[in-house]
Amino acid sequence: MHPPGQKIRKWRVNMDVAHFCPSEISLRARGGFLEVQGKHDERPDEHGFIARCFSRKYRLPTEVDVTKLTSTLSVDGILTIEAPVPETSAPAAIIIPIKVTRRQRPSGGPHQWGS
Repeated sequence: MHPPGQKIRKWRVNMDVAHFCPSEISLRARGGFLEVQGKHDERPDEHGFIARCFSRKYRLPTEVDVTKLTSTLSVDGILTIEAPVPETSAPAAIIIPIKVTRRQRPSGGPHQWGS
């Protein structure tokens, strides 16, 4: 969570893809979404054989320039995809003050303010 008023400088997604080699993962930005897919053919494991696949879509913020998306894969299998968010974009949160009025609620309400 970002403190109120702080701007988000990067859009980022982290995924555990430890069961996939880099060549088995594909990334594509299309139609305002980032699509991440992974697939490997059947291979032996400690229980016999296994084949895996996944597909995940993330909605990209409109201010993200898809040509600036980057990805890295750590040695422990964490895929990180990120892109800078322009300084001109809106802050992560804005505090909106609550204005207290001096008029009473309609009769019968549990709280009556004002005097």
